[in-house]
Amino acid sequence: MPFDPGPSMPIPDSALAATAADADAMMGDALSELVPRPMKPYNPKVIDALGKALADVLALFDMAVEPESYTQPVEALDPDLVRFLAMVSAAADDYGRPLPIRLEELRDEASLTRVTAALVELARDDEFKAFLDGPEEPVSEGEVAVEVTAPGMQMVEEVDEEQFDFSRRMRR
Repeated sequence: MPFDPGPSMPIPDSALAATAADADAMMGDALSELVPRPMKPYNPKVIDALGKALADVLALFDMAVEPESYTQPVEALDPDLVRFLAMVSAAADDYGRPLPIRLEELRDEASLTRVTAALVELARDDEFKAFLDGPEEPVSEGEVAVEVTAPGMQMVEEVDEEQFDFSRRMRR
């Protein structure tokens, strides 16, 4: 018996925007858990500089982000800031110039200052901008050729990469 879901109902743009905002918030919260809380609160000037540098890099992504301004010491990084930082970090890794400190290693103002300096360099790097504007490269997992044969005949598989020796692994 065929399944008939009935006529499709268009999803309102407001519902899609709310769902996207919820997903962003969940991702930001999850990524914030990776960043350890500092031993002492961050100086607001350090966080402001990080936010400005991050906004400058996000402008290369065609994202207009207005960084929040802090006047009080900051106990933990904002989830949105961490989410954008993770996105830029992934792009920097793909570009071949990873940020000097990973999210899990952001422990103090010195590490935030090093990341800020790296973000300033990325924002000024014309080759990074060209990298972001360039076409996406297809992902290739390697070539595998499989020959299908009739039942009872041996199947032949050719692989360009070195074959893994499962028997040696099983002897351990």
